[in-house]
Amino acid sequence: MIQEQEGTIQWVYIFEFLDDKRMLTLVADEGFVIQPGEIYEGPSEIMEVATSAMNGEATVTSVYEDRYGKWKTSFAPITDETGRVVALIGYDYSKAYIDSMLKKMGDLLNISI
Repeated sequence: MIQEQEGTIQWVYIFEFLDDKRMLTLVADEGFVIQPGEIYEGPSEIMEVATSAMNGEATVTSVYEDRYGKWKTSFAPITDETGRVVALIGYDYSKAYIDSMLKKMGDLLNISI
């Protein structure tokens, strides 16, 4: 539903943070390349942002590349009633979307980005 509402998000998913190199997919959009129950081992850019989210800070990666393509990802913490972070909700934006938005912004401002 988040993906449909926003329209610009490629994927929405929830990961359980295992350690600074791995996350477990709990649930995801239909068609997401990583199935629930599968482990995702991401590059340092995404894992640093995931670690920040585990510390309660919603952040966004720079554009990074993994085996699934080029992305910009945002993570936000999901907490239980005591405030403990129990999982992360992630949003992926494709590099093609980011490039098209930068071009649109450049055209609008009449500058080259």
